[in-house]
Amino acid sequence: MDTMTMEQARGRTGTGNGGKTGRKTVRGKDPEAVAREQFEAWMQRIMERFDRQDKIISVLINKDAAGVKYMDGERLYDNQDLCEMLRTSKRSLQRFRSEYGLRYRKISRKSYYKESDVLEFISRNMEEVVQDGEKVLKMKDEAKRKPDKAKRKGGGKRVAVHR
Repeated sequence: MDTMTMEQARGRTGTGNGGKTGRKTVRGKDPEAVAREQFEAWMQRIMERFDRQDKIISVLINKDAAGVKYMDGERLYDNQDLCEMLRTSKRSLQRFRSEYGLRYRKISRKSYYKESDVLEFISRNMEEVVQDGEKVLKMKDEAKRKPDKAKRKGGGKRVAVHR
């Protein structure tokens, strides 16, 4: 290759072709057009890869693209999610929190429940029963209520209990 130039080695000699520039065409396309198409195809693949990486990163930093929230690597449920899951009302969730000790966190004035706390609450206080041919969760008869710090007497007033 000492006497040949790089162009000659690639087959673009430019000699003996009637004064043409020596560019070869691929399926009637100019090599620059082919190179541009290849470049655009590569860029498209790279951008798709970046999009996949963005989704993975968003999951890892607790901001899943689907709107699912995580805390400490554990899924969080809001009131609506938990109501649908347990087939209960928001008022029942309030009762579960206050009377049965369902743990929750307030984030931006919204209540969130860690998945492990929900599973613990269900296993401790609920049982699966068949109702109308369908399995549903129901509070156990012996469900453990949280000990009251104050008893309620008429009109919703809280009166301290002296022991």
